Amino acid sequence: MLGFRGRFSTKSRSCSTTLGTLRAARRAWRTERAPARAGLPSTALIVGHRVYQGSGCNPGGAPLVAHVWHRREWERRFIAEGG
Repeated sequence: MLGFRGRFSTKSRSCSTTLGTLRAARRAWRTERAPARAGLPSTALIVGHRVYQGSGCNPGGAPLVAHVWHRREWERRFIAEGG
């Protein structure tokens, strides 16, 4: 590329800014502007609260689970019979 060895965009550390410094500056600028672009205040308060609800199915989900089980059983039989 134009008589240069290696990447054409490589910059000399002694004469100019390095690409890593430019990337860091862009990252900082995007981080500062992200809340403003989303319409959020510059500071954010994140509140999280999790409570263990249990495992398995609740009584309202039992019909859905039964339907899925029957459907899979039907498909298994269909494939076993060569369908």
